[in-house]
Amino acid sequence: MTTSIIFGGCKKDDDDGSSSIKEIKAKIENASEFSDVVKVKIRAWDSNDNEIVLATADFKDDGFTLNLPETVNSSLLQSVGDGAPSSLTISNKNAKIFVFESVIGYNKDDEVIAYFWHGKEEANSGSACMYFYVDSDLKITGTEKDSGTDWEETMVFSLVLKKGWNVVYETWSYTEQGDKEIYKAELRTSPAIGGIKWFGEKEW
Repeated sequence: MTTSIIFGGCKKDDDDGSSSIKEIKAKIENASEFSDVVKVKIRAWDSNDNEIVLATADFKDDGFTLNLPETVNSSLLQSVGDGAPSSLTISNKNAKIFVFESVIGYNKDDEVIAYFWHGKEEANSGSACMYFYVDSDLKITGTEKDSGTDWEETMVFSLVLKKGWNVVYETWSYTEQGDKEIYKAELRTSPAIGGIKWFGEKEW
């Protein structure tokens, strides 16, 4: 499980924590900076370091529409129970999951030149959308805590995932208390996050 992924188009079909996701539609706020982007892709690498492209689309009209595959290659799926902390309640530890990490922009020579993400950031906080694919219905709830001599991290999970693609919302905050860095984050499937937009980065 990871909470560092901040990519995805946030669109839900209902408000009960479940999602039925077929596509990603994006309108890039700073699209004028990416006139040399011609295509975008969702890609990943399997355990043998083979690149697998899950979806591709043209970059046009300041954005893109990506159609998500109905299934994800089994070589990209990870068992939810692998390495999961005991503090989390997982309805099906045999379920397999995939989280895509980026929407990547390419130029006419098929070179990576941009990264696109959907969210918002402030001085010490932020929020974002991402996509989870699961091969069966799944619920993950609970709190994971970790700490060191000068840091502390708390992550709250409130996920109701349906078989297929799901929207997951992430919020996080960062503060300093004396000499200690405090990081708090939440992953949830509802309610949705308001006020977020699509942005591009030339480098990530």
